[in-house]
Amino acid sequence: MGFRPIKQDSSLEDRLSHLLSELCVDWGFCIPPADAQRIASTKTLTADQFAHAVLTAEGFVAEYEKRWFVQIRQRFIDRFGHEIRAED
Repeated sequence: MGFRPIKQDSSLEDRLSHLLSELCVDWGFCIPPADAQRIASTKTLTADQFAHAVLTAEGFVAEYEKRWFVQIRQRFIDRFGHEIRAED
């Protein structure tokens, strides 16, 4: 199955929301909607910050979840690079 690709001209918030949805479907990281909204609406975000935020929202201590941290971080990098910034 999987998701339909999201359009590259979609807003950063939409693209981050899409990535969060993928993490839920693919790996079971289905974080609470308020946390997902907070992460998706961030204006500047690094791969490390994203992975940390997802794990924390899921109730993990990110520092103890090295394998998941690396996998989530890599998924972000594959999609966005090491850091993203919303257009002003």
